[in-house]
Amino acid sequence: MTGDLQRIISLLNENNRNNRVMEDNVIEDNVMEDNAMRRCLNYIAKGKPGYIIFKTGVCILILWVFLAACRQNAKQPGQQPGQQQQQMQAGDGREKVPDQLWDIESSIEMIFKALDAPAAATEGEQKQPGGQGVEESSGDTRQGQGKQGQGGNQESGGKNQEGSRNKEDGGGNQEGSSKNQEGSSKNQESSGNQDNGGVNRKQGQGAASRQTQQTSVWDEVVSIIGSLHYKWNNYIPVSEKKGVNKTLLDNFGNALNILTEKAFEKNRTDALLAANNLYSYIPEFFCLYGSRTPPEIKKIRYYVRNAMLNAMTADWETADESVGSLKTSWSQVKNSIPGNLRDSARKLDFAIYELEKVVKERSRQLTDIKGRVAMSDIELLEKEMEYGSAVEGGGM
Repeated sequence: MTGDLQRIISLLNENNRNNRVMEDNVIEDNVMEDNAMRRCLNYIAKGKPGYIIFKTGVCILILWVFLAACRQNAKQPGQQPGQQQQQMQAGDGREKVPDQLWDIESSIEMIFKALDAPAAATEGEQKQPGGQGVEESSGDTRQGQGKQGQGGNQESGGKNQEGSRNKEDGGGNQEGSSKNQEGSSKNQESSGNQDNGGVNRKQGQGAASRQTQQTSVWDEVVSIIGSLHYKWNNYIPVSEKKGVNKTLLDNFGNALNILTEKAFEKNRTDALLAANNLYSYIPEFFCLYGSRTPPEIKKIRYYVRNAMLNAMTADWETADESVGSLKTSWSQVKNSIPGNLRDSARKLDFAIYELEKVVKERSRQLTDIKGRVAMSDIELLEKEMEYGSAVEGGGM
């Protein structure tokens, strides 16, 4: 019995040891789980928020750089929103041609037209030399007055002859008839003197009318030039912002002053040459801006007009030089003309060819005619290139 009791005690002790071992294992497992949880919490508390903060900071920095770049593109120094729109409209990233420059070019063309000079005209416009209408009106008056004088003489002669016949019928003699004829001759002479006096008066009136018309033309030219000085003054600040070369500004200003002096002298040829010299600087200004039309086409206009004006003064050497420069500039422009405007380009190409021929022939009249044809083709092609399509036109 004592042996059984000992075995029971021994089993209980062994069971207690096993329980203690199991408890120790559970405690060890719990400690391991606690350590693992603690490590996770440390990662969340220390590692994960730091990464989020870093990533958020990078995003904010990128966004700030992007917004700064947008603001820089949206507003550049010395540039207004309207100018940005003009740059977009120019098509090549450059600023659109300012209105002040267009006004200056238009004023110069108005001077040429006022003096009936070679300037391109719109379709249907008819150009007549100054004073022609006055001369035709005076001629018609003289012819009508001559007819009246002839009618008066015939009537006077008829009355005298009738008186002579009456005297003969009443028993008059040859002496009476001779006196009547003498009276008729005196009447005719008096009527002729009156007729000549009327013609002289009409001629004087025609000359006065032409003088008045010429004075009116020069008044118009002086007025245009005066307005041109104001337009040039308005363009100066715009040109300075664009960074225009000061030499170019001085050259244009000096040329404008020379044109003004020639206009006050009322010398048509000198004034036209001075106006064309002023126009020669216009293409250089247009080169600074963006446009669908190449500025070289304005050089072509200058050279055509220069050849015509020098032909007027029989300066054929300068006219030949202008035609040579004209062909060089045209060869550059011709290669940039779109395919849908090739017909207009061929017209101008042929007009330049014919202008060169008549200049070589030293013909003033044909040079003026062929030059005007070329000017009209230049104007038409310039409009078509500006609007990007064919435009109906042509002709003086």
